[in-house]
Amino acid sequence: MKIAYLLSQYPASSHTFILQEIRTLKNKGWNLSVASINSPDRVFDKLTKDEQEEYEQTLYVKKQGIVGATIAWLYAIILHPIGFIKGVVTCFKLCGWNLGELVYHLFYLCEALIIGRWMEKKNLKNLHVHFGMAVSTVALLVSKVFPIKFSMTIHGPDEFYEVDKNHLPEKIADADFITCIGYYAQSQLMRLSDRKHWHKFEVAPLGINLDKFTPAPKRISPKIMEILSVGRLVPMKGYSLLISAFSQIDQSRHPVRLTIVGTGPEKKNLESQIFDLGLTGKVTMTGQLNHPQVEKMYNEADIFVLCSFSEGIPMVLMEAMAKEIPCVSTFVNGIPELIQHDIDGYLVAPSDIEGLKSILEKLISDYNLRQRYGSSGRQRVIERYNLASNTDRLADIFSKRI
Repeated sequence: MKIAYLLSQYPASSHTFILQEIRTLKNKGWNLSVASINSPDRVFDKLTKDEQEEYEQTLYVKKQGIVGATIAWLYAIILHPIGFIKGVVTCFKLCGWNLGELVYHLFYLCEALIIGRWMEKKNLKNLHVHFGMAVSTVALLVSKVFPIKFSMTIHGPDEFYEVDKNHLPEKIADADFITCIGYYAQSQLMRLSDRKHWHKFEVAPLGINLDKFTPAPKRISPKIMEILSVGRLVPMKGYSLLISAFSQIDQSRHPVRLTIVGTGPEKKNLESQIFDLGLTGKVTMTGQLNHPQVEKMYNEADIFVLCSFSEGIPMVLMEAMAKEIPCVSTFVNGIPELIQHDIDGYLVAPSDIEGLKSILEKLISDYNLRQRYGSSGRQRVIERYNLASNTDRLADIFSKRI
């Protein structure tokens, strides 16, 4: 069965799960063609072997330039004149007379024309897109101009912050079907849509390659207890709170070190906080690392923390759980679908610094508790978030819906 995938950026370090999904579907016999609006987030030499193979087979829309865009416009005007008018009208409907938004949407239309022409040359009739933001607006416009159906995978929570800007109700109405990575994401789509569209929703969790994410040997009483957190350095991730809680941990009995992997706009603020609290040398910020480097950090970690204020179902938590690292996170959005509190890990209320400090101190001093959370966490991933079985479920949805 043939299907096209449209992504905002592919490959991308923060979206390795999409790479795994696509390559797993290909290995199962699906004929997938991939288009990406933007080039990869790294130069070719920095890509892994799998990423390099995908790069060579991917259409990069912005790389088509003015010549490619002009050809696409002429192609659509000549061969799909009514569809082209529908595309322009849709741009006006989505933004009204907001000229700033309209300019952006006309650029999206240009990208849609390039993708639609590419799909027709490859005889592709179905377009699937990850995330419900600008990239799915492009997919919506493709379906307006060309006889092509589009579908989406919705993650949350980012899509739900600016519902009007993301035009989610319009996309729900026009999409052929929508997969949701969890029940939290599905509930938000139900909130935003008429009940007559609910039959389009399917829950299809993401998954982890359990052959790749295997447990590393655990240390009973390390000289320095290693706490790890991985994610974008943005306010939503609650890193300032984590650093505050870490600063209050009693280290007189057992030295502890915190490593934060990731980059983002909060970097300088967090570095200032680390300095002001006298934590230089005890808190390390590595910046962005590639996936093999992050896996190495997992192998060295004794505890994993993600104290976000808002989340979907974070892949980094799945990865840490698959590695049998005891995990601490928060009672927000989709996280309780992944971690059963005090069974597969420990959840605290978002912004609860005292609660976070308390459970970290408890885990630092209790090897048996760390082992129990780690073992149960991996079992949870095996049962509910196995890449192989969850990709089978996604393939079944595609087969049924397309």
